[in-house]
Amino acid sequence: MPVKKYISGIVCSCSCLLAVLLTQTSWAESVSLNDIIASVIASNPALQASHASQEAMQANLAQKKGAFFPSVDFRSSFNRTNSPPGVFTEKLFQEQFTQEDFSIKSLNDPSARSNWKNEIILTQPVFNRGTEYIGCKSAAIELEMERFVTDVLTMQVVAKAEEAYIKALLALDAEEAASASLRATEEIESLARKKYLAGLALKADVLAVQVKKNEAISLKAAAKADYKNAIAAINRLAGNEKLTESSKLQAVSCANMKLPAQGIDDLVKTALENRPDLKLAKQNIEQADVGVLGAKFGFLPSLNLMASWENNAEEISGASGNAWGIGAVVSLNLFNGDKDRQKLLEANANKRKSQFMLDDMINQVKLEVKEAFNALLTVKSQMELAASSVGHAEENLRIMQSRYEAGMALMVETLEAEASLRQARLALSDALFKWRITDVRLRLATGTILNRNYPV
Repeated sequence: MPVKKYISGIVCSCSCLLAVLLTQTSWAESVSLNDIIASVIASNPALQASHASQEAMQANLAQKKGAFFPSVDFRSSFNRTNSPPGVFTEKLFQEQFTQEDFSIKSLNDPSARSNWKNEIILTQPVFNRGTEYIGCKSAAIELEMERFVTDVLTMQVVAKAEEAYIKALLALDAEEAASASLRATEEIESLARKKYLAGLALKADVLAVQVKKNEAISLKAAAKADYKNAIAAINRLAGNEKLTESSKLQAVSCANMKLPAQGIDDLVKTALENRPDLKLAKQNIEQADVGVLGAKFGFLPSLNLMASWENNAEEISGASGNAWGIGAVVSLNLFNGDKDRQKLLEANANKRKSQFMLDDMINQVKLEVKEAFNALLTVKSQMELAASSVGHAEENLRIMQSRYEAGMALMVETLEAEASLRQARLALSDALFKWRITDVRLRLATGTILNRNYPV
């Protein structure tokens, strides 16, 4: 008995540990669309990469700003020579020059001499044809562009997550429709067998029902496979395996399944104001403007200031001489093979290209909004018709089953009524799926896909 209790205790402990691990690595039993979207935004690898890119560009901007400040360098060198000019110069630098060093022998055949030189050099850029300003301005625009890229990716990832979630719900609906069809077919099969055994039906009736039953089983299996694929797609977007086939997905409420309050013109206006890819295209024009300015700066001179201090000694701890110097360097290009003028032409052409691309994108955004809105209108009509068809098909099947049971209808007619009901339910599910997908695409087209929470 003690051994059995010991083993039972081990099993219980392992079960508890497994339960804890599962709660840490997978979703709770019930999962909402908001949970999925929050997880995707927090852990999608592409979004994480974009955030890392923003950090890199932020650091790059700080580097570019640093170009306005002076640079200070320390240099240390050692030299030993018996070259007459070298020895003469080193003695001057070391402040060790004497009257004897002017003798002909000392000048022509000096003894070898060492020099330890330590130097501090300061360089202050003033104007380098706008290199510092253009670099800083361009880096700031690149950072803003990457933020818009992140916004674009976020919207796209959220749209894909919603579509995958809706596909999973559709698969569940399809599985339920197939299960209902299977139950109805089994009832018809039971009735057909009773009538066959009573000599009131043919063997063909029973076989026909079995064919329909196999079709329902096949549809149910296909729906399960679609559900698994949708779950895999969600996990792919989230970059983890938290969602499992046993997770219970909460249905999206039909409360928000209505046409937008805005008209088509207002929706287009909203899209033009909110779409981050349009903002990104506008940043491209700003970047092109900076390129034009940089090309114009290329015709101007550059100016840099310099200062230095140095210490020279024959020995590290010996007597030494100090010296300092200041200076300025001006550089003006006189000819470089027409390179500067061609660079300006290139920059202006790139600016025109960016403007044309923005114009094309604006037209594309308008088209996407109109197509999505018109598709939503079409799907709304289809959904209403599909809902009406389900009610008619249910009533038709009930009548046919009663007629067949009373011997007033053929098995084929009953099976056709059941098939019609199954198709009507699938059509309604498909219409609901299309509505939600089209709604997602309309909100993506208008740039408002992140503005909605889903009641469940």
